[in-house]
Formats: sequence, structure tokens, C-alpha cells
Amino acid sequence: MTADHRSVAGASPTGIFYGMQVARGVAALLVVLFHATLTLHGREMAGVFDRGGIGVDIFFVISGFVIYLTAQGKPWRAFLARRLARIVPLYWLFLTAKLGLILATGHDPTGMASDPLYLLGSYLFLPLRSVYPLIGAGWTLNFEMYFYVVAAVMLALLPARWFAMALTLYMAATVLVGGGMRGGWPSVSDIPLLSLLSPLCLEFVAGVWIARHWSGGRRWPAMLSALSIGAAVIVIAIGPADLHYTPWRVVYWGMPAALVIAGIVQLEPVVGFRRWTLPLLLGDASYSIYLAHTAVLPLLDPLVRRLPPSALVQGAALVLGSAVAGVTVHLVIERRLVRWSSRWLGLRARAPGPAAVDSGVTKAE
Repeated sequence: MTADHRSVAGASPTGIFYGMQVARGVAALLVVLFHATLTLHGREMAGVFDRGGIGVDIFFVISGFVIYLTAQGKPWRAFLARRLARIVPLYWLFLTAKLGLILATGHDPTGMASDPLYLLGSYLFLPLRSVYPLIGAGWTLNFEMYFYVVAAVMLALLPARWFAMALTLYMAATVLVGGGMRGGWPSVSDIPLLSLLSPLCLEFVAGVWIARHWSGGRRWPAMLSALSIGAAVIVIAIGPADLHYTPWRVVYWGMPAALVIAGIVQLEPVVGFRRWTLPLLLGDASYSIYLAHTAVLPLLDPLVRRLPPSALVQGAALVLGSAVAGVTVHLVIERRLVRWSSRWLGLRARAPGPAAVDSGVTKAE
């Protein structure tokens, strides 16, 4: 990374975007809320947090932002190795644990655990048999890994100054190709691998351009940044809720997510995010929370049913339990796995502070 890029990207003395870490934690909790809604389906909470899925869109925008900053001036091999060290080991651990549980109990909720190609795709982040891998929430990681690989190829083939534009043109072109197939983007029941041509890829692109805008020294007034976040929240609240794999998701959730991240980045110099200890911890642990909560929610559900029949009480218990489990996994397991895998890949070993679904560091490295 060039010295100029370091100077403009360093939003704090350590170069970390603490506000982005807070956004990671919020995004993880939103996803947990969404799945808690599904867990409580048929009870009073159903539908209350059905827009929590936007946490994924926030993660995608953050990924684009992080990748632009960390890719500048870094060899593509080191760039990709660092991404792999952060995302793969913990995911494979959870994946193997679930597969072992299925084999031990004979209970296979996917109905596909005996399909070798499906399992291969789950481990390689490729939707070969289904959009959803053995760990259902891993569908987002398929997009993350796809984005990392494309970014690494761009870094290997092109000068860094062309990175943002080349990535944008590639993603736009492939999304258009996907939209032209069979009169629209492939659905989850068509060819699963082609689901990666979804307009969701444009959310990564939005993050790239937010980072480029910031790195160019462009700043907004604090009031405008706050208004952009407020406008995004309003759009999310009044917009449709069920947008999982629809092309309109990038409009109703992706664009607001980009506004939120742009606003938070611009507010970094004026808001003391670095003092927000608990939100920062949740941000650091957001990847572990994301992976762990799908296993924790079914375990907690029988217990929370004994609580007062209130959507707020039971939902809060599910979210709190998932957050505690995720933070524990982060502190006890994830940090060690990243250190070990980094050493194995020949990277400078360090425990992950900032880590999330995109497994990047919200820091100008």
C-alpha cells in the first residue's frame, strides 16, 4: 500500500476503522435476529425482525470496502492467503462438526449429506448441487470467496490503479449475463453455480467505491452522513421484507446498506467509535457469531420456550445466547486458528482482532 493510501485510510492513530467494526457487530446481530424470527415462527415474534437479513448486505458492502484498502500495494498471493487464513479454518471446523453430527445421528436436515459433489462444493465454497451448503448460512461465504478470487485475479493481471474500475466492469458484465439467462437471473432451483451472477455482487462493488472515495480524501459533513444513515433505515423499514434471492434485494437492501457504510466511514473522525467496547467486541467476533448462531439457536429454542411467552423476552434470549456463544468461539478458537493458519501460509502471524464474515481487517494494512 502506498504511503498516501495509508495516510488517508488511517481513520485512527492505529489505522483501524472502529466504526466499521461496530457495523460488523450490528450486521451479525441483525442476521441472528432474522433467524431468531424463523425459530420463533408461529409465535408473536414472527415477522418482527424479518428485515434482519440486511445484515448480509451490510457485510457484503464492508467486504468491498475492506478488500479495496487491503489490496492496494499487496501481492495477490499475500492478499488471497490472508483472506483464506481468516475465513477457511473456522468454517471448515463448523462444517466438519456438522457433518460428523449428521453421520453420528443419521439426521440430515439437508437431505444431501451423502452426496459427494454436494459436500465437495460445501468445502470449496462452490454451489455445485445447491445454493445452500451443509451449513445453510454459508451461502454468503460462497459470494465472499468468489469476490476474493476475482479480486486476486485482478491484482495479478492489472496495475493497482485499475483495480476498482476493472472489478466494477467485470461484476457488472457478469451480472448482466446472468440477467439475460432464461429471461432473468437464475433462481435457486436452476443451475446453482450460476447464482454467483446475482446482482448481490454489486454490493461488493459499492463497498469498493466507498473505499476509493474515502481514500481520495473526499469527506462529507457529519450532518449529511447522519442523514444518509437515517434515510437508509427508513427505506429498509418501509420497503419489502422477503427479498432473499430476488434481484430487487440490491435496490431495497443493498443501496441502503451502502448508504449506512458510507455514512459510518465519514463519521469515523468525529464519533468516538473506538471507545465503544462492547460493540467493538461483537464486531471482532462477528464471523464466529455468524457461524455459531445457526447451531446455537436450535439448542436454545427448547430453553427459551420456558420463558414468559413474550416475543421480546424469548427473542432477546436467543440473540443474547448466540452472541455469547459467538464471542466465546472467537476468543477461544477463532483467534488461535487464524494464528496457526497464517503461520502455515507463511504470513505474519497475529491473532485476529477485527474479523467478520468477510474475514478481512477493517484497517489500512
